[in-house]
Amino acid sequence: MNTLDSGAQTQELSAGDLVAFQTRGLYAFIIRVGQRLGVLNWRFPYYAMRSIFKGCPDWLDYTDWTHIAYVTETLPDGDAKIVQAVRHVDEVLLSSYAGIPQLVLPYPETASNLQAGIDWARQQVGEDYGIFAIFFKALNECTPEWVRINGERKGHMYCSILAARAWEHMGYAFERNTDVWLLSPSDEVKVFHRED
Repeated sequence: MNTLDSGAQTQELSAGDLVAFQTRGLYAFIIRVGQRLGVLNWRFPYYAMRSIFKGCPDWLDYTDWTHIAYVTETLPDGDAKIVQAVRHVDEVLLSSYAGIPQLVLPYPETASNLQAGIDWARQQVGEDYGIFAIFFKALNECTPEWVRINGERKGHMYCSILAARAWEHMGYAFERNTDVWLLSPSDEVKVFHRED
């Protein structure tokens, strides 16, 4: 196991874990806004807009996590290889995110086939980014919960879908009503972050 220094604390890191990032820039801003509106489900737009410009209350803190990647290998030098979906699916070094706040989400103990998840994630390298999946995720955030529109296209996924599908291939079973094609980075942080 390697460790990840995320500022205030050092976290153990191993293959199969997810790493969440608080990225910056226009695209991260749009994701952050979408995640906050999704949490509020458009019921409280005043608080969503206020949180964007004045900081968010504690119950919205996890919406600052705008990107997520799957750890495929830890390296002897303390670095790690991660598979992520940004412009397309690629495998990069975790150190390429140096200086960006990071949070380790340890893989669930019920995930019994680590190698299957790693193999599946690496097989996705080169696949297209899921711009349609993002569009349908945004559309679903604007509609009541009982209306769900699926934009699933084989080989097209964004970062949190990639991470969730890798865990599925490891043998993790999401709750019955969870549609992994609608998960966001903040959803995964909210559900899987464990305070030790």
